[in-house]
Amino acid sequence: MIRDHLRTNDLAARFGGDEIVMVLPGMDAVAATRIAETLQQAMQSMPLKLPSGEAVGITLSIGVAAVPEHVATAEQLAEAADRAMYRAKECGRNQICNALPFPPPPQHTAPHETREPS
Repeated sequence: MIRDHLRTNDLAARFGGDEIVMVLPGMDAVAATRIAETLQQAMQSMPLKLPSGEAVGITLSIGVAAVPEHVATAEQLAEAADRAMYRAKECGRNQICNALPFPPPPQHTAPHETREPS
């Protein structure tokens, strides 16, 4: 079902227990959030039927992160998306949260020289 909403060069893969990672090359955070919203709506319209016949709804808690809007590296990208997903779960599940930008690395500057008056 997820592949139906992705482009041919996008990647979706299971990443642990109930987590799925999607890599959407060249897509900014706004477009990725639109994809997340589309997936969320599609899942809500497809209740899962249990063997007992009971239908249960499926919810998606989604974290969106993008380069360079939120992070600078692939390692930061995965971490930022994971943090955003956990924020979505903490906000009541079935939410979409964008990553918070990582702070830039500290700038290394030379210490200021001070001269004593002559």
